[in-house]
Amino acid sequence: MDTVKKYSWIKYLINNFYIARLFYKGLSSLRREGIKTAWLRVKLYFRKKRHVRLLKSNNPYKLDSGTKIPGIKPPEAVHPHTDTVDIIICVHNAHDDVKSCLESVVRCTSAPYQIILVDDGSDPKTENLLKEFSQSNQNTKLIRNPKALGYTYAANIGMKASSANYIVLLNSDTLVTIGWLDGMIHCQQSGEKIGIVGPLSNTASWQSVPLVHEDGDWALNKLPIEYDLEHYSKLIKNNAAQIYPNLPLINGFCMLIHRTVFDTIGYFDEENFGSGFAEENDFCLRASKAGFAFALADNVYVYHAQSRSYTDEKRKILCEQNDLRLRNKHSDVLLERCVDILRDNFILAGIRARVAVMCERDKLINEGKKRWAGKRVLFLLPAQHAGGGGNIIIQEANVMLRMGVDVRLYNLNENKDIFEASHPDLHIPIVYGERFESIKDIIKNYDLVCATLYKTVENCDFNKIDNAPKTAYYIQDFEPLFFNTTDEGYSIALRSYTAVPSMKLVTKTLWNQKIIMKKVGVSPHIIGKSVDINLYRPRRLFPRAEGVVIAAMVRPHSSRRSPELTLEVLNRILVAFGPQVQIYIFGSDPEIDAHDRLFWDKNKKHEKIANLGLLNKLEMAALLSHTDIFIDFSSYQAMGLTTMEAMASGCCVIGPQNGGTAEFIENGVNGILVDTSDPNACYNALINLINDNSNMCRMAYRALQDMCKYHPENCAYEFLHACFK
Repeated sequence: MDTVKKYSWIKYLINNFYIARLFYKGLSSLRREGIKTAWLRVKLYFRKKRHVRLLKSNNPYKLDSGTKIPGIKPPEAVHPHTDTVDIIICVHNAHDDVKSCLESVVRCTSAPYQIILVDDGSDPKTENLLKEFSQSNQNTKLIRNPKALGYTYAANIGMKASSANYIVLLNSDTLVTIGWLDGMIHCQQSGEKIGIVGPLSNTASWQSVPLVHEDGDWALNKLPIEYDLEHYSKLIKNNAAQIYPNLPLINGFCMLIHRTVFDTIGYFDEENFGSGFAEENDFCLRASKAGFAFALADNVYVYHAQSRSYTDEKRKILCEQNDLRLRNKHSDVLLERCVDILRDNFILAGIRARVAVMCERDKLINEGKKRWAGKRVLFLLPAQHAGGGGNIIIQEANVMLRMGVDVRLYNLNENKDIFEASHPDLHIPIVYGERFESIKDIIKNYDLVCATLYKTVENCDFNKIDNAPKTAYYIQDFEPLFFNTTDEGYSIALRSYTAVPSMKLVTKTLWNQKIIMKKVGVSPHIIGKSVDINLYRPRRLFPRAEGVVIAAMVRPHSSRRSPELTLEVLNRILVAFGPQVQIYIFGSDPEIDAHDRLFWDKNKKHEKIANLGLLNKLEMAALLSHTDIFIDFSSYQAMGLTTMEAMASGCCVIGPQNGGTAEFIENGVNGILVDTSDPNACYNALINLINDNSNMCRMAYRALQDMCKYHPENCAYEFLHACFK
C-alpha cells in the first residue's frame, strides 16, 4: 500500500471512529446476548443519531412539507447604527420640557446624528435656551421662525433642511431612553417595506402601555413611584420579543421616517393640517397608499409628558376640527378600519399585559437576590425531550439564576444527546452521571437537592450523611395514576410522597394538593401555576376572519392524554368542515419510536391532518402563535402547561374539566371546559367554537391577558421561600 492510500485509510477511520466503535459494541453484544439483541442495539443507535440530527436542525419548516407556519427567533442584539440621522425637534415655549428633552437626547443617543431645532416663535427664555444649546453642541442646527407658524409648518421646515438617511420627528416634551434610536432603526431594517417606526410610550394613543384609556380619555400611565425612567425602559427592553408588529398608523410624538418615504410622498399637508394635530395620520395614510408599512418598536420606550404648548381645551378643539378634515380627505371607512386594527389588537394587548406585570416580576427578582443569592440548588431532571414537566423546571430555574442562585440540573449520560438537542439555547449548567444514586457523591456542593420525578425521590434520602443538604420534591402530577394499581411503578410512585420524611413537598395546583392529601395523607405546599409569558405570546394581530387553525397534542405514550379520542374528534371535524379548517398535531414521531408506530398502525388520521412530530419550545411557540383553537381532551390535567402556553399565545382553548385546568380556565370567559369522558361533548364544544368566530376571539383576547399573572418569577420565589424559610 503506498503512502497516499495508507493515509486515506487512516483519515477515513479517524473521521468515522463512531462506526468502528459501534462495530466493536455490536460484536461484544453479539457475543454476550445473541444476534437479535445485537441487531436491536444497532438499530437503536442509528435511530438515536437520526433523532438528535432532526432535533438539532431546529428548523420550523421541517415540521411538515405542507406546513406554512412562520418560524420565530429569540430577540436579537441591537447594535449601534451607522446610517445618518437627523432628529428634528420643533419648539414653541415650554422651556423646562425642552431642556429635559434635549438633555435626554444628548445622554441617550449614539452617533452619528444631528439635531435640527426649529424654534417656532418661542418666548425669550426658551429662545435663549435653544441658542445656548446649539452653540455648545456642534452637531446641532438651529432654525428660528420669528412668529409661530404652527407645528406642521415647523416640522416641514425642519424636514426640508435634512439630507440624512433617516429623519426622526421628536416632540419637545419627550424624554428618550438609552438605545432608543438604535432600537427604532433595527426595527425599520427588519422589513423591506417598513417606512415609519414608532416606540412604546406612556401616552401615545394606541402605543401606550400598560393602559390605553383612563377616565374617558387617553391614559397618562405615570411611572411607578419606585422606578425611574431608565430602569422602567430597561425592563420593557428586556421583556420585549422584538415582534415589531405592523400598524396602520404611528403616533406623531416620535416617528422615525426613512428617506424614501419623503422622496415618494413629500411632506406634511400644510393646507389641511397647518395648525397641527392629525397631520401625522394623514402622512401615514398617504404613505400606506404608496406601499409603505409601519412598525412598532416594542423594545423601545420614549416618555411623553403630553403637549403643554396648547391648553387641553384648545387641544381638544383642534383635534375635533382636524379629525373632520382627515375623514373628508381619506373617508370614514378607511379611518374606521385603522381604528379597528388598533383596538383589541392581540399583539398590542399581549404587550400591554406583560408591561403591566413586569415591575412585579422585577421586584420578585430583586427580593430573591436579597434572600437567596449564592444558594446552591440541584434539580434531578431525568428528561430527554422538551416536555411540560421539564420545561417548567427549566423556566423557573432560569428565574432563580437571575436571582443569583447557583442552579444546576442533574441528568443521565444516556439522555445527554437528545436532551441538549431538544434544548438548544439552555443556559443552565448540567451535571451528568451514570445513575441518580451518584448524586450522593456530590451533594456536599449544594444547599438543596430537588427531585422532580417519583423515580428520583429515594435517591434524596440523605439521613445517614453528615451535613446533608435540604431536600425537596417538585410534584407536577399525581404519578401513581401513570400505572395500573397492580404495577410495581404504582407502589413506588405512591411511596415517593412519604419516602423521605424530611423532604419538602411542593406542587403547582390545588387539585394536585387535594388528591395527594386524599390518597397519601400529606399536603404539599402550593407554589402556583406558571408559564413562560416572554416566549409564549401573541404574534398575529388577530385570529383569522375566515378559516380556523386547530392544534392538538397526540401523545400515544400517555393514555391519560386521550390520543385516540383526540384523533377521532379531529377526523370528524375535517369531514364536517373540510378546507375551512387546518389541523396540526404534535407529540408523536412514528419514525423514531416503535410505540408510536404501533399506535399509527392501529389509528388512521385524515390525510389533511399534519403531524408535526416532536417540537422544541421555539417550534411550539411558533405553532401556538399561528393557531386559533387549541384542544386538550386529556382525561385530566394536573396543571396543563401546553394549554396555558396556548392561552398566553392568543389561542382559544378547550380543556378537561377534571384537574388543574379548571383553576385557570374560567368556562365561557377565557376558554371552554368540557367533560372529556364524553366524545360527543368534546366534538360539540369544538364545533360550537368553529361556528362562532366572535366568541372564539373574545375568549382568546381575555385569555392572553389572564395568563400574564402566572409568570414564572412568582413560582420560583414561592419555591425558594418554601424550601429555605
